[in-house]
Amino acid sequence: MNYFETYHTASKHKNGFFVFDASPELSRDEIDEIEKLGTYHTISNIDNSSIEHTQNNYPENISYYKLKTKPCRKIFICSNYTGRTNHTPDRFGNFFSHGIIFEASELHFSFRNFFNHFNFKKEFSLEEDINYSPKLSVGNYFHNSDVIVAKEDFNHFCDFLNTDLNRKRHFSAIIDEIFTFKILEKGKNISIIADKEQLQDWILSINFFLPKDLSDQITFATYVNTPKNYPFKLTGILPESNTSILEELYFHIFDTRVNKEYSLCFNYTELISKIIQESNYDEWKSLNEELRNVKFSLVNSHLKKYKFIQNAHLEPDLENYKELKDSFTEIDTTKYYQNLYNKQLDIYLKSSNFDLEKQLNTARNYKEALSIFFSHFTFFYEEKIKVSNDVIPLIDFFIKTLPKHDKIKALKEILLSDQIKIEDQVWLHKTFKVVDIGLENFIENNDENILLIPELVEKYDLKNPKIENENIKRFMTFKTLIKAAQENDLLSQIKKVEKELDSLKDKEKIRLFMVAFNHDTSFLKSNFKNFKEQRKLISQYLHKEEGMFWSAFFEKNEEFNAKGDYNYHSLSYLKKIFISEFFLLQLKDYDLIKNLDISDEYFFRWIRERINEFTNNKIILTNYIDYYQQKKKEKRSFFGNLNPFK
Repeated sequence: MNYFETYHTASKHKNGFFVFDASPELSRDEIDEIEKLGTYHTISNIDNSSIEHTQNNYPENISYYKLKTKPCRKIFICSNYTGRTNHTPDRFGNFFSHGIIFEASELHFSFRNFFNHFNFKKEFSLEEDINYSPKLSVGNYFHNSDVIVAKEDFNHFCDFLNTDLNRKRHFSAIIDEIFTFKILEKGKNISIIADKEQLQDWILSINFFLPKDLSDQITFATYVNTPKNYPFKLTGILPESNTSILEELYFHIFDTRVNKEYSLCFNYTELISKIIQESNYDEWKSLNEELRNVKFSLVNSHLKKYKFIQNAHLEPDLENYKELKDSFTEIDTTKYYQNLYNKQLDIYLKSSNFDLEKQLNTARNYKEALSIFFSHFTFFYEEKIKVSNDVIPLIDFFIKTLPKHDKIKALKEILLSDQIKIEDQVWLHKTFKVVDIGLENFIENNDENILLIPELVEKYDLKNPKIENENIKRFMTFKTLIKAAQENDLLSQIKKVEKELDSLKDKEKIRLFMVAFNHDTSFLKSNFKNFKEQRKLISQYLHKEEGMFWSAFFEKNEEFNAKGDYNYHSLSYLKKIFISEFFLLQLKDYDLIKNLDISDEYFFRWIRERINEFTNNKIILTNYIDYYQQKKKEKRSFFGNLNPFK
């Protein structure tokens, strides 16, 4: 990190105090401003006539300031009283100030660590002055920002402030005063009176424990003789200084030697005081992170939320949560729930219900509603923690908000989630009853979520005979038989699965036999030569619904010969064979064919010719012709009734 430098003292080459060397990158205006900042004055009633007195009585001054001539530049000055001046050796009052200027919007290092470890020049001898020539240019500073340094500073300042109760009270009062913002908005500065050994720790501890956005704006000097003559917001002064000249309107003076009674005012002061008292580095680090991007004017309102989240498990308050919720980020919500879970489950669930209800009002469809529900468990997903019985009330609440046609679908998706495994058998029994009822007519339900049922059965062991879910079991039986039918194993093994077939409803059997016939090679290649056996098979298992099967098979069979195998007969051809066989066998149960469409003239002639081919029985042909004429008449009558101009 690049920096510029200045040397400031009384040199033998020129009367008075001035910057006699500076990096060329600094303008004249900046140097003039720095000369006003880097002066060091003694106090009239303290002896400054010898080096011994200087070392004993006057502290080193370290200061921080943002240059007004160029606000992006920030200067750190280390000033030391050196006694005699070089240009007039018989006069005292000399000092040496070494300034370091950084150009940066934000400084990411500890000020205490910087002042302790940077090699500041602290004196300028007469011999050095005689032979000196300007040499300052641009330097480079590598700052150590690791945890060890931060922890060392933290512990040092905690030890300093925890030394006695009075010191902590003064510290809290100063932080509260800063948070009135008079120091920034109304120009009222703060001066701290302390012994010279404590001044640096007082000023730097305040800088260290303020939020970053605020500490960067509060300029300081750890020692000045008269704060009135300097632009620093925070200054340290010795007890011997004359404070009577400081106007109360512009200065707030804290004399740390005086016992103080004080009650905390601001959220930040309360939090930081507790952290210091407990020397809780991790909590301080967490607070720093929380406030990293928060403007100083919003710190206390932000901390109301922060404090509420941190103490959620200690002082659960749903009403406060409702009040603050609108200001919560996603991270805030996660932290809040993490603090409540396993500690205040009742409030956790009420808060979740409140959030869920509020967010569901914004959901435009089922997919968005389900996504909102799962968002409540984000922090569990990250750690792959299985949500257990604790979430049952929340699931129930969510399901109640959904329309009827989405309830079962949502239950299945929630119960199949990798993050959720419910073990409450009573609740599962009740819930599976809902799913079970939804499968009452699964053969008519085109819902793709029916495909999830096998996974549900596997995850929750619904095959267990102790679990009474007849529709789910029937569905699983149907799935098993469908698979056998698709593999052309059903019809040949029909006797072995009679019990399973009996558990199915007629519509399910119709669907099953359609799939079986569609995959039965011998049937597809036949001319209904085994018609009696095929009809007997359907009649045996479908009873009164035999006609419904043949109607569905011939008129609604979109999956027939799906691969387009030319070795198989067409469905139209098989239908003609089927009808002709019906009349050739002189069957009387017209329910078998009543729903088959035979009105096509070509269709009629083809069947008539086939009947003539296989029999001379005029009665059979007459029966067919009469039936055909009747079907045509019914069709004309039906369309006639639909004609609005009739």
